[in-house]
Amino acid sequence: MTTGPFDPADPRFLADPYPTFARLRARGPVHWHEGLGMFVAVSHRAADVVLRDRALGRLWRDKEPAELYPAFNLLHRRSILESEPPTHTRLRRLVAGAFGRGHVERMRPWISELADSLVTQFAERARVDGSADLLALVAEPLPVEVIAQLLGVPAADRANLRPWSNAIVKMYEYGLPLEGRVEAETAARLFVAYLRSLVADRLAAPREEDLVTDLVVAASGADRLTEDEIVGTCVLLLMAGHEATVNVIGNGMLAMLRNPGQWRRMVDDADLVIPAAEEMIRYDSSLQIFERTATRPVEVFGTRVDAGQKIAALLGAANRDPEAFDEPDRFDIGRTPNPHVGFGAGIHFCLGAPLARVEVQAVLAALRRRLPRARLAAEPTRRPEFVIRGLTGLQVSDGRDGSAPRHRRGLRDDATRRGGEPGGPDPGSSMATMTEPFAAVDVIRRKRDGGELGDEQIDWVVDAYTRGAVAEEQMAALAMAILLNGMTRREISRWTAAMIATGERLDFSDLGRPTADKHSTGGVGDKITLPLAPLVAAHGVAVPQLSGRGLGHTGGTLDKLESIPGWRASLSTEEMTAQLRDVGAVVCAAGGGLAPADRKLYALRDVTATVESIPLIASSIMSKKIAEGTGALVLDVKVGSGAFMRTADAARDLARTMVDLGTDAGVRTVALLTDMSTPLGLTAGNALEVRESLDVLAGGGPPDVVELTLALAREMLAAAGRDGADPADALADGRAMDTWRRMITAQGGDPDGPLPVARETHAVLAPADGVLVRLDALAVGTAAWRLGAGRSRKEDPVQAAAGVELHAKPGAKVRGGEPLLTLHTDTPERFEAALRDLRGGVEIAPEGSRPAPGPLVLDRIA
Repeated sequence: MTTGPFDPADPRFLADPYPTFARLRARGPVHWHEGLGMFVAVSHRAADVVLRDRALGRLWRDKEPAELYPAFNLLHRRSILESEPPTHTRLRRLVAGAFGRGHVERMRPWISELADSLVTQFAERARVDGSADLLALVAEPLPVEVIAQLLGVPAADRANLRPWSNAIVKMYEYGLPLEGRVEAETAARLFVAYLRSLVADRLAAPREEDLVTDLVVAASGADRLTEDEIVGTCVLLLMAGHEATVNVIGNGMLAMLRNPGQWRRMVDDADLVIPAAEEMIRYDSSLQIFERTATRPVEVFGTRVDAGQKIAALLGAANRDPEAFDEPDRFDIGRTPNPHVGFGAGIHFCLGAPLARVEVQAVLAALRRRLPRARLAAEPTRRPEFVIRGLTGLQVSDGRDGSAPRHRRGLRDDATRRGGEPGGPDPGSSMATMTEPFAAVDVIRRKRDGGELGDEQIDWVVDAYTRGAVAEEQMAALAMAILLNGMTRREISRWTAAMIATGERLDFSDLGRPTADKHSTGGVGDKITLPLAPLVAAHGVAVPQLSGRGLGHTGGTLDKLESIPGWRASLSTEEMTAQLRDVGAVVCAAGGGLAPADRKLYALRDVTATVESIPLIASSIMSKKIAEGTGALVLDVKVGSGAFMRTADAARDLARTMVDLGTDAGVRTVALLTDMSTPLGLTAGNALEVRESLDVLAGGGPPDVVELTLALAREMLAAAGRDGADPADALADGRAMDTWRRMITAQGGDPDGPLPVARETHAVLAPADGVLVRLDALAVGTAAWRLGAGRSRKEDPVQAAAGVELHAKPGAKVRGGEPLLTLHTDTPERFEAALRDLRGGVEIAPEGSRPAPGPLVLDRIA
């Protein structure tokens, strides 16, 4: 079939169709393909029009000669895929509940357990044999088991489903040889006969929560499904649910393993599982083409399509369109946004998309746990088909040295944490338990009207939102109701506990020493964690400090430490536990398993003007800190221009709420309110602040940094039962510095390694003699961010050497023409914006002025 811009039977084209698609896109969005007898849309925008325009429909025409393919034609003649409203609407409505996001999310625990079991068996086979076929052992059996469970197919009959599906879908290919068409018709005939017997069984003995039973019941109700419609619907659901998942996993894992850096990214960061699944769907589309027929004349990007003519969306081409995707030929598991059309669009958007997504995510999550060193063992062979793009197999090795998979330590069992059974529903049990106990709108209304939410309502809404059963707009409405009407202490405490229950909870009770942690609400020059963690650990208290990165004008502890040569932020739970036992202190990135509900809700609050809600701020912070497993917690709640809380009253309210939450959770918690109207210390940056922290550990350093470090250390030691110790002694005698060096070394860093130095500096001179009376923290923090020390988006890089160095603090005398600040950056073009941010942030009064010095620690709340 060469009469057209591409030959769908050409092995060279099938091996990599995307260069051909790129050449077609360069010539225009829509082309005529004589061999296929239809137009093809190759751009993302044109494909979207083809998929959504209601003048373009799915109009079934029997496969000819019809007498040779009676079973195949029967399956499609009035199926969801090949019909338009009102038939399409009626059929889709009857099965939408079983494939809707909420119902699928309720299946997620069981699907995850099934995926983990299959991957575990696959890993063992790969360990014994050197490699194993990921498609045959994981990608193919998983979706068949899931769809068979939904349909209610007995376990003994499930082995037939896979070969039937594989044979039938080949009929969709162009130019399929007679042998393949006969095989497809034979499979269709056997499948039809089997389903008719299954329908008869359900008529005689209906089952609860069985999709075939549901369709049989509908056959006698108002919707009056025919037996042929039931059979056709079931076959379509099997093929859609099976083929999409198998080929997304096969094509996607091939791309992943050909890009080992992307695989390592996902292994290191569980948060990337979901975007990785979406990138796998986009990058090498399992469904390459989707046909529509014009029901009336329509124009698609300047091309007229007459009534009765066909036009197809080339989904693979659309998903590589540079107008829709940056660097579309690059496989990037962190890609966002990712508006792919891998599952189509419009009324024929893939019914099984939510299920396929959960299945792919479950497999990726299991693979990253069980085979973190997975490698491609051999180049696979592609199936010789175009419409449904896939592989015949995918040989993968586990990359291990023969050791068995290790289980994570330091985690409480999920079943113990939730008070239920581990995993999900028994695959053979009734799915009646999967119904939702509440309606989101009732929960929203109760809080909107000023009422208190019950414990069960809170547990459900947090869990359901995390699972996807509560929509984003519904949680946005609830968040606004909470902002406006607040929450009682009981409600906030229960909300926090529910957020913790959506993920892991670390447990360090077997360390043999008390644990204490510190959390700061963020500020400018806030490097306190760096000297504080080793200082407290030097007194025999373990400090499990899970930290974050900077965003905007506030710096991030991990960014600072990553300026040390070789230091790494990502540790496994086993590594973290070992370091706490051997060194006593660890500062590292939080794993993706801690309070996943908070990640979703935090992003939602950011775009719905509900960030300021005290109950939601407090529960966000404390859910992660409590899940961290510490026995004691000291909160440093900043107040002032450089802090999130600008007034003492607001900071006090937040501090009191967080202390109550910690106390309710059994964590000894105290809060200090500290001033952030002026930067802490004499530096704001990354490497700059590490240098200053080393000065503190060596017994020197700026007085305010030393004061706050010691104040927080005393609180942590007292909360951990070591209130008789004076932390100043460990700074003076070198014990804190010794612990610092061991802590850095344990995480791969070189404590003696040179810290980065900026290539360019710029001195900001005092305009006149006088007394510095104001140095605004926000102005300095924003300038440091402009210079490259911070980021606007979480994925942005930072400059390790960038920042602001202060030569004076408020109250100091300054001389005109002498340096007041020094700006550091590797990119001098940033100086102009930083200087602009500093305007108005510095105030110098005449000599003799004496600004009233305020206390650094403003209040203590326990």
